[in-house]
Amino acid sequence: MPSRRIQLVAATLTLMMPALAQASAPYYRFWQGWKLDTIENGAFLDGLNKTFIMSTVQTGSDKGLIAYLPFVMNLADKRPPELASVLPEEIALVVYRSQKEYKDLFATEEGKRYSALHWNYFERSKSKSLVPEAFPKGSQSAMGHAYDLLQSEADWQTGRPSVEGLASGGQVDAYLEALKSHSKRIGLDAAVVLIAEGYRLEYLLWSADRSVDKARAEIERLRTKYKVRREFFYANLRPSLQPQEEHVSWGEGITTIFKSIPK
Repeated sequence: MPSRRIQLVAATLTLMMPALAQASAPYYRFWQGWKLDTIENGAFLDGLNKTFIMSTVQTGSDKGLIAYLPFVMNLADKRPPELASVLPEEIALVVYRSQKEYKDLFATEEGKRYSALHWNYFERSKSKSLVPEAFPKGSQSAMGHAYDLLQSEADWQTGRPSVEGLASGGQVDAYLEALKSHSKRIGLDAAVVLIAEGYRLEYLLWSADRSVDKARAEIERLRTKYKVRREFFYANLRPSLQPQEEHVSWGEGITTIFKSIPK
């Protein structure tokens, strides 16, 4: 007859197995929002702060949304002249536990109302949300696609996220491969990259126990090596426990910290 210790270990493993089976990379949506021409800049920013950002959190909280990282472009950043009129005014990495929970949410009346809310602020014909794809070894990046480079079970609630924009050029695919292969060494837990015409956007999640400055120095070396170092903005996203009390200005972003991860 098995000893009590063996029985307890077996019971513990049995309890753990469902959780392990459900562990997987989160489901990302990479949003790019171009402001309606009919809205003045000030009214657009007020709408994001007073209504839109908070509505995103309220709609998705406890319904699969596990991280939300909006960023508002700085209209006076160092963007190259050719990008002056092509960049979106707002971007966001929206993170759900699974694709199923995302679809279930947007099938509800609440989800449909939130979806329609976008068009109070953003140009419907240009604004879009992309689902990042895997980027296996030997891949070639494509314009208008986003990539989840590490396919990791990253926790965007505990790490330190940043976002940056870079002008196109250089050996982008070789750089993305190098970023993947060096990720553990430099403390990079997740990297979601969007390739657009003329520019590249990168959401990076750094391990909480690593020096971001040292890690960024490593990335800059990689960018120099592969000639992709043409950054025009960089921002660390500040944690926000109370999005309704936040004011996100031009060139700023937040990472919403849920008081408890939705179950």
